Amino acid sequence: MAVVLVGVICFAGLAACNDEPASPRVVPVSGSTSHAPAAPVQGTAAPTAPPFPQETPEHAEERLRAWRTDIDKQARAVLDRFRAVAYDPSRDAGLKSATGTIDVTVDGKSGAYEFAFSASKGDRKSGADSATDDAPTMKVVREDVGIHAGAAKQAKRFAVLATRGPTSFVLSYLPPLEYSTMATPDGHTLVVAPPFKSAMSASYRLNRETGLVEMSGTTDGEDRVRTVFHWAPCGKLWRLERAVVEDGKTTVDYEYAAQDGIDLLRRAAIQEGLHTYEAKFTWASVSKQ
Repeated sequence: MAVVLVGVICFAGLAACNDEPASPRVVPVSGSTSHAPAAPVQGTAAPTAPPFPQETPEHAEERLRAWRTDIDKQARAVLDRFRAVAYDPSRDAGLKSATGTIDVTVDGKSGAYEFAFSASKGDRKSGADSATDDAPTMKVVREDVGIHAGAAKQAKRFAVLATRGPTSFVLSYLPPLEYSTMATPDGHTLVVAPPFKSAMSASYRLNRETGLVEMSGTTDGEDRVRTVFHWAPCGKLWRLERAVVEDGKTTVDYEYAAQDGIDLLRRAAIQEGLHTYEAKFTWASVSKQ
């Protein structure tokens, strides 16, 4: 069973299946999987708070709930820090509206899609959670006969990333449950999102210095997939330049260029074995808040 990560089209069987920074330009894990976040497995026992002598079961349960709530708050604070440092053109560069065309080539077949974006007036702090609230609208301009069935959906995923940043793709699984967090052996931070209504679960390893997600691990109960994220400075923020799935089985590269004072996505490309997906952006109009 294939697992789709960071908004990546799945080619398997051809089924339709983001001023100098204060911290160093780190983040790729150099391909190493040491201390990688092993995706949690459904059924793993939940952590328990240390027992207190002569404590009633009711008090113990109340204390355990408070402890879990505190851990959840800590985990969400870690994720909020990541959202704050990952470049969002709308929130960070004042992108108010935009229109353009995405020219796509998938294994030799081509398509073109128009997009239109308008920023919402809501709270812009939690980029990953509100990315779909003002997602670009899409229109098919043309498609070759036989083009991959997921070509248009992937173009829209890239359009969301181009206008709202990469956090909703990096944090690909965030169920409405309590999260947990812990320190990794190398001194960084791990956030775990448990299963909810399915066997899917995920974990995210964040660099303690930059606050960036270095690696994610997901599982659907059968397959486990690890993705390494590479980031580059964008003023005092960071933008996503590459995602590497399972030590290079799939790579996703992003290229940017400035237009009207805003760093915008110009090209996104997926390479999975002999299969390729390339999206080139032409920004017809860009307005700032």
